[in-house]
Amino acid sequence: MLEEEGSSSPFGFSMDDVTGKIAYAYARQQVFVFVALFGVLYGAAVLLQEWPHGAGDSYGALLDEIILVLGGVGILVLALRQKDLKKVNRHAVGVLLVVLLVKVAIIALSVSKVLAIEDTGDLGDDMGTAAVVGLAVLSYPLPTRRGGGPLFSKESVRQLSNLRTLAFASLVVALLSLSALSDPSELSVIGPMHTSMATDDLFLAVLGLGGLVLFLALKNSKKLELWLTTVVAVGLVGALFGLANEMGSDGALGDDLSKLIAMALALLVVFVLSPSLNQGRTIVDRRA
Repeated sequence: MLEEEGSSSPFGFSMDDVTGKIAYAYARQQVFVFVALFGVLYGAAVLLQEWPHGAGDSYGALLDEIILVLGGVGILVLALRQKDLKKVNRHAVGVLLVVLLVKVAIIALSVSKVLAIEDTGDLGDDMGTAAVVGLAVLSYPLPTRRGGGPLFSKESVRQLSNLRTLAFASLVVALLSLSALSDPSELSVIGPMHTSMATDDLFLAVLGLGGLVLFLALKNSKKLELWLTTVVAVGLVGALFGLANEMGSDGALGDDLSKLIAMALALLVVFVLSPSLNQGRTIVDRRA
């Protein structure tokens, strides 16, 4: 188990003597915690909104949201109780795969009209959240750094984790915005309110993709962390404006709520949870 700075563990290293393999394992774990929190909060919000209405007279259409919440809770319990980073990350991937399969199945049944979902906007939201979960699964092996490699200090480990979380959140807001822009029900509506909502989504899509480009183009540094934090903060403000527009049209919940939750949680994880997430764990079967 990794100890605090200046102390030694039975494995012979401290938190200021961490190989690249463990450093990236911390970064993966932090993203999984971010996705888990997103699943719990957004899934619960959708359930609270849709459950009284039966999601278009089909409670089966809410199964994916229930699984999303349960999966998120499961990952959070893993991160809280498990001290082996490998187990946390591998089990988290397994949980997200189950959530993804359920979401894809629900989407397929909805498209084939087996499940009666009258609001195509709900289907667009499902596709957006499925993309987020799928992205978390696909990002698991990237990047991979095996062997000893360079050592990371405690501050560098947290910075690496924060950069990965902020970049992932930027991509999340881009995916959700592009999903909203591609919604046929939205494209068929013409009017000032629709134009404003589409402009918000386009702005957030470009902003999120811009954050990803910064992450891929620049070296890890405090400056990059500041840039990505700014991107996420601006995205949070943009999502607030989008939600205000949505409240002025058909309802208070939708794709803008998912973007708002994602941006707020990214900042929460980076500025509040990151110190506790990036300490006290190791990969048990591999000495650093």
